[in-house]
Amino acid sequence: MERYHTGGPWACSVYSDAETRSNHRADIRGADGKRVAFAYADMTKMHRIESSANARLIAASPCLLTACEVGLQELQTLAHSFGLENFDGNPVVKQLKAAIAKATGGAQ
Repeated sequence: MERYHTGGPWACSVYSDAETRSNHRADIRGADGKRVAFAYADMTKMHRIESSANARLIAASPCLLTACEVGLQELQTLAHSFGLENFDGNPVVKQLKAAIAKATGGAQ
């Protein structure tokens, strides 16, 4: 499958303005060091925590996509080994396919 996104792994670095602590930001960078995404939060603690959590989730995206693809393939292989040819109705398979489609720009 052809990929158009920046290859993983991605890394997340969180920064705060040392004086005011008002500028909380997180850089998400690809393996090549180029910025992939940027998260920003205002000065409240909750927003800093949320911004950092969002940045970590974004940084994990390439790994999560690969895990979904591998998991789907393994489930399909297992289903076929038990003679289950139509496994598409399984709720886990549906969720995996929807997540992969959302991440790759495929049909939703």
